[in-house]
Amino acid sequence: MGKFKKSDIAIKTPGQQIREKIIEKYGSIKNFADAVGMYDSSVEQYLTTRSLGSTTFKIRLTNQFQKSLSELFLTDEAQVRVMT
Repeated sequence: MGKFKKSDIAIKTPGQQIREKIIEKYGSIKNFADAVGMYDSSVEQYLTTRSLGSTTFKIRLTNQFQKSLSELFLTDEAQVRVMT
């Protein structure tokens, strides 16, 4: 493959990557929110912030997936490496 144009590379935020994992495992954000005892609106909000919101959310998220936070998403650099 030739050179990439910037428009060819779609970097997903940590929240977008985690959202995909949640939907894959739970079917919806609401199902996940119910499973962890949170409001789905709160989960949605946390997934849109770069820091992924509250410590409580991060703990519940990592407990549900039995993975560390860094295992749940790829950094921007890692995503580019995977694509190239």
